[in-house]
Amino acid sequence: MKIHDFQDSLKVGTAAEKAFLEALDEYLAPYPKRAADFMFKATGELVELKSDSYDLAKTENVFMERYSDVLRRKDGGPWQSLGHGVHHYVYFFPRNRTCFWFNTAELVHRLETTQKDNQLIYIPNRGFASAGWKVSRDVLKDLYWEIKL
Repeated sequence: MKIHDFQDSLKVGTAAEKAFLEALDEYLAPYPKRAADFMFKATGELVELKSDSYDLAKTENVFMERYSDVLRRKDGGPWQSLGHGVHHYVYFFPRNRTCFWFNTAELVHRLETTQKDNQLIYIPNRGFASAGWKVSRDVLKDLYWEIKL
């Protein structure tokens, strides 16, 4: 069983955040706290960016993390963002420079109503496991704005 390497994900995420901000720096600023990645300059609304290194052309899915730590039942993904007061959850495929932009509360509600009976996929990490679902973008298509950067 492959152990997920958080440091590798962190490198991908940092590069993706830089590209995302460069494309949208007129509207967004880095958020100085851990609750979110960015905030809108005009409104202060918070934005969380989830980066996926996969090729968008090779999948119809997004991976939505439900728990960042399964044993401790710590919320992950959009649930964690919602708990932090994040308004916008953006799923970004940097390889394709394509974003799927969600209202966080609407996304969580849809996932709770469509995924609750699906089996979680566990991602082993060093010392803990996270878990979530592969979700067809088709299930979410009425909730997101697709943006090419």
